[in-house]
Amino acid sequence: MTPVSATDGIVGFGIADGVARLELRDAARRNALSTRLVDAAIARIEEAESAGCVAAVLAAEAPVFCAGADIRDPPPPGGTWPGSRLIAALKRSPIAWVAAVEGPAIGAGLSILTSCVHVVAHEEVWIRLPELSQGRFPTAMAADLARLAGPRRALEAVVSERRVAAAEAVGLGVVSEVVLASEVRGRADEVAALLASAPSVAEQTVSFWHRHATGERSPFEGE
Repeated sequence: MTPVSATDGIVGFGIADGVARLELRDAARRNALSTRLVDAAIARIEEAESAGCVAAVLAAEAPVFCAGADIRDPPPPGGTWPGSRLIAALKRSPIAWVAAVEGPAIGAGLSILTSCVHVVAHEEVWIRLPELSQGRFPTAMAADLARLAGPRRALEAVVSERRVAAAEAVGLGVVSEVVLASEVRGRADEVAALLASAPSVAEQTVSFWHRHATGERSPFEGE
């Protein structure tokens, strides 16, 4: 697959051989989910969908895959955090999203991973839910984790606020496979290319994931 070919400054995007690649590129802010980053990413997701892509790779510029909500960009009173819109866009997307994870996924970053049908990471990657120390319960993230790992293990991650290593995250159902750091993007490309080669399989994969893992209605229902 060719490298990302277009940029918005804050995201990179490209399509090759029917596979889209979206890269979060706000490394200076640890890819925290600001309004600007979320809007740019959603625009590219919609572009991939309009282009008819059935599989895509979601990556992020290191060292952090996603630091979660951007506390410098809070929602208006009664509103929702910007990141929730990106997670919703991934969950309702008809595309089979494959995550290439080369850094920590924190807070809402976890829900980005659970929105993808396949997650490739390396052994130094970790996930963490630090919200209790910030005075709030991570309701959405805990629910996403509970659907995969069960409520008891999800609450343990919430209460302990510990770093969950990639190998353990496989056991929780958050990470699909752990490879060498140098192989993360290549392996994600392989999985996405495999799905893109069989559109009906990609559609069934998305439907299966929504039905059993996200709690969302499949985007193909009713068609």
